[in-house]
Amino acid sequence: MATSAKLPGSQIYSKCMVDCKTNCSSVEAIGQAERNGGKVSTLTRVSAIGLLALTACVSPSTRRIHAENMAKAEAFKKVFDSDVKAGASFEEVSRYLKAHNLHFGPFGLTNPQDDPPTAGYGLFEVEMFREKSPNWYCGKGSVGLGVSFVNNKLTKTDVSFWSFDCP
Repeated sequence: MATSAKLPGSQIYSKCMVDCKTNCSSVEAIGQAERNGGKVSTLTRVSAIGLLALTACVSPSTRRIHAENMAKAEAFKKVFDSDVKAGASFEEVSRYLKAHNLHFGPFGLTNPQDDPPTAGYGLFEVEMFREKSPNWYCGKGSVGLGVSFVNNKLTKTDVSFWSFDCP
């Protein structure tokens, strides 16, 4: 059976603001209930803090930077799609990317992998930005384009995010 605890809500809310700096509505609601004289069960308190830890412990600046990088990648994709039409060869796409100081490869900023695909279908990442992941359970991530080829001919592009250090 859950027990009740009577702690100042401001302590819980303050800790949340220091630890996560965002999305503290569940913890704030607990604090408000306590300020109004009510007791909050330990189970409710643990559930709210657990939910907070799972969803909100990414700083607003990390989220903002990620959104900005995705927007920049989307803008580049629009220019790319107007300059390089579907059906372009792998070599044409590679030349265009190199002219913009970009390369194929999930770590293309530091480890280019500009080898053409083998026959058939190929999906290649073009890393444009390396950033702190917007997912609390990952370390670093990359934003860029996903470029698809069939028989060494461009078929489509997508803006995407990827990370290799997630559990």
